[in-house]
Amino acid sequence: MQRSIMSVPSYQQFMRPVLEATSDDKAYSMREVAEKTAAILGLNESQKAERTKTGVPLYYDRSGWARTYLRFAGTLQTLRRNEWQITELGHKLLAENREINVQTLRRFEGFVAFRKRSKKRDEAKGEDLPLDQTPEDSLEETLNENYATVKAELLEQLREIDPFRFERLCCDLLLKLGYGGSQEEFAEITKKSGDGGIDGVIRQDALGFGKIYIQAKRWQNNIQEKEVRDFLGALEAAQADNAVFITTSGFSEKARESAEKSRNHRVVLIDGDALADLMIRYRLGVQIKQTVELLKIDQDYFSDDDL
Repeated sequence: MQRSIMSVPSYQQFMRPVLEATSDDKAYSMREVAEKTAAILGLNESQKAERTKTGVPLYYDRSGWARTYLRFAGTLQTLRRNEWQITELGHKLLAENREINVQTLRRFEGFVAFRKRSKKRDEAKGEDLPLDQTPEDSLEETLNENYATVKAELLEQLREIDPFRFERLCCDLLLKLGYGGSQEEFAEITKKSGDGGIDGVIRQDALGFGKIYIQAKRWQNNIQEKEVRDFLGALEAAQADNAVFITTSGFSEKARESAEKSRNHRVVLIDGDALADLMIRYRLGVQIKQTVELLKIDQDYFSDDDL
């Protein structure tokens, strides 16, 4: 679920290429600058396909932050129609043939003033954003850390709840996923005992023509081949086609092979890691504590195309 935010170069590594991309004194659109910069950096298609949490191409976002910082330093200027052009100061900076980063730009008064206005840390501590991070990078890192923490806590909760409550939870998850038309009356806990049988059933329709059978095991140790075979035997007796085996632990390799090789039944295996991911994604057992709005300039609003 998580990925590194550093597979694409940091926004500081985009700074010099952005100036190089505009060094011919022509005016370029934001997208043109981003594409030229990506070519200078030699980004491959996989890197260009990466997205921020808001869905923006990561290289486009990094290029944008580099442009913004360079503009406040006075090395780039914006023209009408949202076009960007290098300045004389930008040419001088390029001519120094040195690495361009935040430290380099701090010698320019405009950039220093900009950074003071945009600090996101407690001013009393005199802290600033890490030099290799944009505000969006910092937010994404925080969100990833929060996700990992909540996921770990969720797995602890799952391993401690009552086994029967866990069976109910597994039925609730299938309803959240849209099975049974998300109607609670279509979910049924079959029994409270925990053996190789069927723990729950989701009716896909009101008459029960289509059903999904559930085996739920709140275990610490991995599920072995025997448990999967017992479940397959119970499905055979019930003349079942579709089933889900959910556990808080994991599945041994032979257990997975046994499920994959079943010809009469389609069995989906969900281990503890996948279970926690699904619960977070579909907001089962977790809730949104705070919504953060990440703002950006609406460039279309400031465009003079309609003038």
